[in-house]
Amino acid sequence: MPMFVMTLAVLTIGCGSPKRNGDYVKITGTVHVDGAPAEGVVVRLYSDSQGTSLSNGVSGPDGRLTISTHELGDGALPGRYEVTCTWSDFDPLSRSWTGDQLEGRYATKGESGIVWDVDAEDSFDAGILDLRNPAAK
Repeated sequence: MPMFVMTLAVLTIGCGSPKRNGDYVKITGTVHVDGAPAEGVVVRLYSDSQGTSLSNGVSGPDGRLTISTHELGDGALPGRYEVTCTWSDFDPLSRSWTGDQLEGRYATKGESGIVWDVDAEDSFDAGILDLRNPAAK
């Protein structure tokens, strides 16, 4: 019985979750559309080594943005990221986001024209993402 307990203890210690927060860089910024703060813009980060987005954030009422990967506001690993942005409307009937007020201009990896180089520092300020709404006159 003591051998079972010791084996269980070793397995439990070996299966612990990896430390994430120590390696992550907090990422903040502000999203503007046509010069004004924009709420509800979804920003996704795509690393050179990942095919899918693992980090994202949604701009608040004042346009402020915080990127999260595993936990709210934890940021992302250092590296080079292609950034995509979509500005959808929330449909309360379907309880889903629909459309893109930016008409897909910034929605595709490799075509948005936004790249962030996140260094291994405590934080990264992306500054103002100044997007243009193609439908605005």
